[in-house]
Formats: sequence, C-alpha cells, structure tokens
Amino acid sequence: MTDDPALRASDADRDRVAAALGEALATGRFTSADEGRRCARSGG
Repeated sequence: MTDDPALRASDADRDRVAAALGEALATGRFTSADEGRRCARSGG
C-alpha cells in the first residue's frame, strides 16, 4: 500500500481487478486461496 495519492487505485480500478480475479477463479486459473490473497492485496 502507499500513501501517495498519485498511486492510489480508484474504486472502479479495484472493482475491475476483483472481477478479473473472480473470472480467473471461475475458469480454474486460480485456487480460492490464490484469489483471496490477491483480492486482499488489491483492496477488493
């Protein structure tokens, strides 16, 4: 995470990341543990 406002993700950015991670989980590219870790890191 960062405190630099120029590097912060918008809600829309986080939503897009969460959707992409959910799709990867649904298609078997990630396990649920992978998806959970990546969502947590993205703020989603």
